[in-house]
Amino acid sequence: MYASVNVMRRDVSRRLRRGEYLILYGPFGSGKTTLLTELHDRLNKAGVRCVCAPATRSLDDLARALELLNPQVDTQEDAQQSQRPSPRMGPDGKAGVLLLDHVTDISNAMVRFLRRVHRGAVGVLMAVDVETEQEQQLRLWRLGGAVAVRMPPVSSERLRHLLQESRSRHHLPPLSPEFETSLIRAAGGRPGWILQCIDLERNGAYWQNEQLSVLQLSEDTEMALRGCALDLLRQESPPEERTTSVAAEAGCEPEGPT
Repeated sequence: MYASVNVMRRDVSRRLRRGEYLILYGPFGSGKTTLLTELHDRLNKAGVRCVCAPATRSLDDLARALELLNPQVDTQEDAQQSQRPSPRMGPDGKAGVLLLDHVTDISNAMVRFLRRVHRGAVGVLMAVDVETEQEQQLRLWRLGGAVAVRMPPVSSERLRHLLQESRSRHHLPPLSPEFETSLIRAAGGRPGWILQCIDLERNGAYWQNEQLSVLQLSEDTEMALRGCALDLLRQESPPEERTTSVAAEAGCEPEGPT
């Protein structure tokens, strides 16, 4: 377990640049998408070819991501598939990094394809929501050499700071210590959960007689987080992007270049 998101970001970046395979575990709202976005920006700025796929549902998504990583990639006739890009990199021999978010299926064909990508010196990070119950399928991939890493939970102190700062920014009424503690406990170390919770609370429907319905708000927050992921996987329009990353709002600012 990493001590913090900052420590994890540095280590994962180094591993990817070496061409390693990583599976990133974590529940909805734990900051996986934010981490992938930050890694994509930092690796590109460092001159490393990097492509981030917002949703990885099939072998086709993997193939498209690889084509974006290297537009000069060859295509080969496959006995079981029609046309699939070969994972060989371009003539310059430069490696690259594939960041695959919201991985929902780990078929045998995908495992074989990713192993071929490894021979092309491509680093791969696959982000999987633990609630999708893909762990049994992922065991097959781990046998192929992937390393499982888990999103570290954000401390209660940082979550409390995030909750208070975000509520103040949106001009929401202050909460009693009891209500704050209940929400932080329900968040379970997930900064994205706190931000989603505040988005829901802003409509005012959870306040009655100056009392906040913490239980209903917590249940609706969980449903909203899952719904956002499902919308993305269905290729519906994703919710409006936040202007500030979850990690930054939680006080996990980058600590210099990797």
